[in-house]
Amino acid sequence: MHTTLGGEALKVVDQEIKRESFLTIGKEVAFSHHERWDGTGYPAGKKGEQIPLSARIVGLADVYDALTSKRTYKEAFPHEQAVKIITSERGTHFDPDIVDIFGQNHETFRRIRMLESFQEHPESIDDILTTSDI
Repeated sequence: MHTTLGGEALKVVDQEIKRESFLTIGKEVAFSHHERWDGTGYPAGKKGEQIPLSARIVGLADVYDALTSKRTYKEAFPHEQAVKIITSERGTHFDPDIVDIFGQNHETFRRIRMLESFQEHPESIDDILTTSDI
């Protein structure tokens, strides 16, 4: 329900503004970030380019975050495993072009995840500083 509730809340505010704003993109993302490229997602079952580009991008980032984050029901997956999972969903869950761009830039995702880890565990700064390509 979070996709619909969030999208509806932003839609109400966006209509009050009466012009395109950052809320327009926020509304697209809220409504559509769980849609899947093959049409099996939710809430509307959109498929392919029916899914706004903003939502296709955020959808992939959301899955990466979910995979690499510890949850009460699972441990965080390592970056490499998350990349393999996302890559394996190219053309089904995710827009193939977005996966290709992710593949070219996945190290940036890893570094961002490391920085988030640093906020929780400041002792990890040595790992971040000794990583190449920073």
